Amino acid sequence: MLKELQVPLTEWRQATELTTDRSDLVRRALASAHEELLANHSLERAVIEGQGKAAVAQYTFADTHTADPALVRLLRQAGVTVARATALAGQHPERVEEGSPQDPCALLR
Repeated sequence: MLKELQVPLTEWRQATELTTDRSDLVRRALASAHEELLANHSLERAVIEGQGKAAVAQYTFADTHTADPALVRLLRQAGVTVARATALAGQHPERVEEGSPQDPCALLR
């Protein structure tokens, strides 16, 4: 999963179809989106560094669904794919329990 992302403001301007070349107006246009993503904990950090055409938005994504390796291992032993086991263990750890390795559904409450 992507942890950090850097996007030049000139690219944000093009992607959002803003018609201004002024970086201060692009910053202002992005500010409310940054605030919302920080408030709902999708981002840990959102900063814009640099001036003018050299300005870059830097994002650090929140680690919202870190999977417990022991739970992933339980699901893997039951035949669940790595990707699915990681997703299930990260998103629903409370539903993974020890059960019959022959029956993956028994591991999910």
